[in-house]
This record gives sequence, C-alpha cells and structure tokens, in this order.
Amino acid sequence: MFTNPQNMQVSSKSGVLIGIPTLGRPVSLEWASAYKSLNPPINYNMTVMQVNGQPVAVARNAMAREALRLEAKYLFFLGDDVIVPPHTLKQLIFRLESDSNIGVVGGVYCSKSNPPAPLVFRGNGQGSYWDWKIGEYFEVTGLGMDATLIRTSIFNEIPEPWFKTEDSDGFAEGINKAEQTTEDLYFLKKVSSKTGYSIFCDASLICDHVDVFSGNKFTLPAKSLPTRVAAKEVKQVIDIGCGPLKLEIEDVKALRVDIREDVKPDYRCDVRSLPFADFTFDIVYSSHVLEHFSRGEWKDVLKEWVRLVKPKGKIILNLPNITWAARRIVEDNIIDEDVLNVLYGAQSYAYDFHYNGLTPERVELALRELGMKPISCELSSYNMKIEAVRGLDS
Repeated sequence: MFTNPQNMQVSSKSGVLIGIPTLGRPVSLEWASAYKSLNPPINYNMTVMQVNGQPVAVARNAMAREALRLEAKYLFFLGDDVIVPPHTLKQLIFRLESDSNIGVVGGVYCSKSNPPAPLVFRGNGQGSYWDWKIGEYFEVTGLGMDATLIRTSIFNEIPEPWFKTEDSDGFAEGINKAEQTTEDLYFLKKVSSKTGYSIFCDASLICDHVDVFSGNKFTLPAKSLPTRVAAKEVKQVIDIGCGPLKLEIEDVKALRVDIREDVKPDYRCDVRSLPFADFTFDIVYSSHVLEHFSRGEWKDVLKEWVRLVKPKGKIILNLPNITWAARRIVEDNIIDEDVLNVLYGAQSYAYDFHYNGLTPERVELALRELGMKPISCELSSYNMKIEAVRGLDS
C-alpha cells in the first residue's frame, strides 16, 4: 500500500496551456510536424486550446482567462502560420524556470514583408530591433506573440482586457497623428508598466513565418545583422562571464560572453546554454563565474563550457579558493573582506552572489570526469587558477 509520509500535496493542474488563435486557414504539413514535436518538459501537463474565427485580441483574452481557470503555470501562444523548432517549449519553460524576474519570453519570427523584419522591439514606434546575433538572449520591450511563453500569474496583476488592438487618428497643430498598437505590444507595454517583470527574447529560437496560401517563408534576411556568419566572428578564445574586462590570451582577443548587457559583451547569453558548436575554441577562459551556480548545477555548467574546447585545446578557470577562506576563519582572521567575498560573493549586483564553495581538488576531479586532464594549479591568496587540456580522443 502506498503511503505519503510527508503528506505531500499531489496536483493535476495544467502546467502549460498552448493557445492557438486561428482564422481557420489551412496549415502546412511542416507546421503540423513542428506542432506534433512541441513537447513540454517531463511531468508537465499540457492543454491545448484553439479559438477559431475571432479577432486575435479576442482570442488571446479568452485563452488567458482559460489559463487562469485551469491554474496553468504558463500560457504559450502559437500562431497557425509560425513554424517553431521542436525544442521551443522546453527551452522557453527553462528560461522562465531559471529566472523568476522574467515574465514573458519568446523566440524570433519575421513580418510577412519584403524584406522581412524581425518582430523584436526595443521601444515602440522605432521599428524592429536589429542589433543582435542568432543565439543571443536579451531583454526587449516587445515581441511578436505567436511563439511566446507567459507566466499566467501576470494576468492577475493587470486588469482586462489584457490584449487590445488600438487605432487612433488625430491632428495636433496641423500634424497628422495616426497610431496603431497591435494587441501583443498593448499587452507587453502593460507588463512593463504595471508589473515588475522583464521581457526577454531567446534568439536561439528562429522560427519561419509562412504564407499559408503561397507557401512562401519569411525569415531573417541573409545579410542582416543577426545573421552575420558566426565562423567569421568566433575567435579562438572565449571569455565566459567576461564582465567589463577585455581579455587577450596569447595575443588573441577573446570573444566576450555575458548575460549582463551593461558590460557590452560580444554575445549576450546565459552561460549555462552557449550558442556555439562543440569543439569551437582553442582556449575557454572564465574568471570567478562558476561559484555563482549551486552545488547541484555547477558541474552541468562546467560540462557546457568543456564541450566548447577543441582537441588539444584547454580550459582556464580562475576561481575563489574556499580552502584559503577556511584557513583564515580557523585563524580567527575574517577582518579581511576577501574572506566573506569568497564565501558569499561581493553582492554588489543581482548576479554577484556565491552559491557554492570550490577547492582545487573538487574542480580538478570534475574536469577529469569530463575528459579533461588538469595540467596546473596556481594558488595566490584567495584565488586559484586551474588549467586543463583536452586529449585528441576525448
């Protein structure tokens, strides 16, 4: 007989509601195949709702109400003419599960125009936002809504209607002022102004926007800023979690990667999921980043970094040495602020907190488990610098 010793609450609520607003147009076999492949993460209940023949704002409002009624955690909008990558739902749920400050996250698809323009915006009335690269992850003010995931709890913070198409025509001092706000930008403007949530674009999810009658696909123009050829930009050295520094190793300028846009990295992305192919870099470098991930996560993060190392390439890790801090504590010498910084981080901004304590032995063992061979460990005050190489057969 099964017993529940912890008296745990067992719930069968919907994890995600997939909302498909449609005018009843035919869908392509490619769209149907992509939709069929759109599976949620393990142990996630999924409900599908279609609203047929209604204005899109009406359809989206109805789906939001249904998501609240079902107590679904997330609402995912999928257009009947947008073909998404198979892992889209898992990826977007991962994004929101990883950061409770983000309320809306979506992939990229383009307008049905010539040339196509990405439905990605920073500021209303300024057109599409182009200054990004495929694979980046960055904050925006607006997105097209047909490949987008929303925290359902947002709808409790904003009064209805959540979605509304607004048209206005007027004259001011003889100047014609005609404005239109689509239902998606209307909603996202409310998210920005009425809640504390951020809106993010995951540009690793590039979708096709299809004209269902002609079969034409609209996607990013080949010579646009986002589609700059990665091979021409990717350098032999990558600095993961670069911060404001501009690193050179062995006379090679490092490709700078960070989630913080204010440090102006080359790629804005979550360092747990990097938009580069396996075995891309001769040197993978990171300084004081790995300790910012929990004890249950840091080895997975390190595994993501190690996969980028070329055969015969190396990884260089600068990390705070908790052994050094422990010795200072035993000596009753914690006046030095570095001791507390090693343990807890400097705590000078949102990401600057430590969730793990690392020693040379722990890091070297983890590298060996990932097929790397540690070759040096330099200890200097609170810092340890560990280098490891990848063999030809690993």
